[in-house]
Amino acid sequence: MPVRNTFTIILALIVCQVCYITASRNRYANTFAEAMQVVESNSLVQAPRRELFKSAMDGMLKRLDPNSQFIADDLYQRLEEDMNQEFAGVGLQIQVPIATGEMTIVRPLPLTPAKKAGLLAGDVILSIDGKSTQSMTTVDAANLMRGPIGKPVTLTIKRNQEQPFDVTLIRDRIHLSSVLGDTQTDDGSWNYFLESHPHIAYIRLEKFGERSVEEVKAALSQIKGKSGLILDMRSNLGGLLDAAVEISDMFLPPNQLVVSTKGRDEQVLDAYYTKTNPVLDAKLPMVILLNRRSASASEIVAGCLQDHQRAVVIGERSYGKGTVQNLIPLEYGRSYIKLTVASYWRPSNRNIDRTLWDAETTELNSNGDWGVKPNEGFACELSESEVNMIHFARILRDNDPLRKDLSDGQA
Repeated sequence: MPVRNTFTIILALIVCQVCYITASRNRYANTFAEAMQVVESNSLVQAPRRELFKSAMDGMLKRLDPNSQFIADDLYQRLEEDMNQEFAGVGLQIQVPIATGEMTIVRPLPLTPAKKAGLLAGDVILSIDGKSTQSMTTVDAANLMRGPIGKPVTLTIKRNQEQPFDVTLIRDRIHLSSVLGDTQTDDGSWNYFLESHPHIAYIRLEKFGERSVEEVKAALSQIKGKSGLILDMRSNLGGLLDAAVEISDMFLPPNQLVVSTKGRDEQVLDAYYTKTNPVLDAKLPMVILLNRRSASASEIVAGCLQDHQRAVVIGERSYGKGTVQNLIPLEYGRSYIKLTVASYWRPSNRNIDRTLWDAETTELNSNGDWGVKPNEGFACELSESEVNMIHFARILRDNDPLRKDLSDGQA
């Protein structure tokens, strides 16, 4: 047989093998596409193909664990804004009180367009760029007030018994603080001590964002001479791992294990250690407040400082969210998969993550050694309504001029 024919046959065999492997790998993709076509052609209820695709992605990732998800459209932008602690808007916290049903300003944030324009807590927003806020959700209203920096938005305001008036605001970059104190001054800064016990320092850490480390450092620099420190991380849902490690570093000597991550089969992927000397005197008494909503990065800090006996944990057992998610881009960055790839482990080699689901009973294993438990003798068992009441009371204290319901929108 001529060499040329032999070469052609060999090449054809290679192509066939590649095609077979490719087809084998893509058979589910082909079946998925076929199923979408069947649904589009025959379903009684019609839905856009994009919506069908998103639902299928959600279903696939939900099968893995509750924290893996498909992120599309503007959800990634909101996630990024939350971590960066900034967005483009006018600087308002808004709510719809049950008693009135009106879109109400809880407070204008300091040094923002809303504050500079003289808007006040208790003002009612009747319309946004001519669109009535009646029956509008706070999320919809916030979306209308957010937008490109430098672009105007006009609010129609009702204040007490006065005639409604228009206020045009120029959108600007709004910075959100992740570190708060007990009381706030007129210029928007916080007092990092308890009003009722000025000798005790009090720092509230609400999230772990891009600026949380520098904000905690700034707060700690103001508590010299105090006899103790309360680090309040109740309802802190977490955030950036690096921020959790660096904040733990502020309270411990160098070369102390903060947290480790493990992948499949509990293989250690990374271990994070402290690097610098502590910011505070190691003898300064310190307590950490947690509740059932404290999760992820807040559990890393609390578990680390508890294991190293640097802080006493008071309150409730934490949520038990101890998994690592990576954002993996799809569609050239138009969407993302947030995929769980590892789990967090405390210095005591205890897994932070709770038993998420039992394959048969779907019940939480409440006896597992997950999360962070209060130190012995310092547990405070609360009902869900009591947790909500404490949370609402704190918001009312922060927003004293209004004293109505919960703020649930930022614009």
